[in-house]
Amino acid sequence: MNELQRLIMFLIVQYHNFGILHRHLNGDPCWFENHEEIDEWKCCIAKQIDELCEAAQALGYPEPGLKDALLTFGNEEVTPAPRDLQETFRIIQGISRSIAGMMQAAEKDVPPYAAGRLQEMEYKWNKLADYKLARALGGPGGPAAGKPPAAPVEYDDD
Repeated sequence: MNELQRLIMFLIVQYHNFGILHRHLNGDPCWFENHEEIDEWKCCIAKQIDELCEAAQALGYPEPGLKDALLTFGNEEVTPAPRDLQETFRIIQGISRSIAGMMQAAEKDVPPYAAGRLQEMEYKWNKLADYKLARALGGPGGPAAGKPPAAPVEYDDD
């Protein structure tokens, strides 16, 4: 297996994990908004799996299946259990950083045009982990020491 195939397998497991985190978010006063946001991130993974599988096939790499993904990354599975927003976002932050790192590692297995696309995907996952979630978890740019932000912040992913 090359790094692109490993990335696809990792994303397959993370798609499942985001579903678990989506369904088991608990005790969040902004549950509707955060529940929907987690679902959007899960849908992003699904689209990236599709795009990367098609790219791998075009490059002559066989598509890894669910069984391969579970054998390789089964230890990454998130257990179904109620979680508060902080725990959920911390797990997602870690997953996002791992996805970005694996995308960077996969760049060596693809031609430059595909490496550029991987870099675009990496940017989105790093932005999620290092800005959006860090801010929501009280990191740089977010509510610190119990002080709320001066004004509501709207995020635009486009």
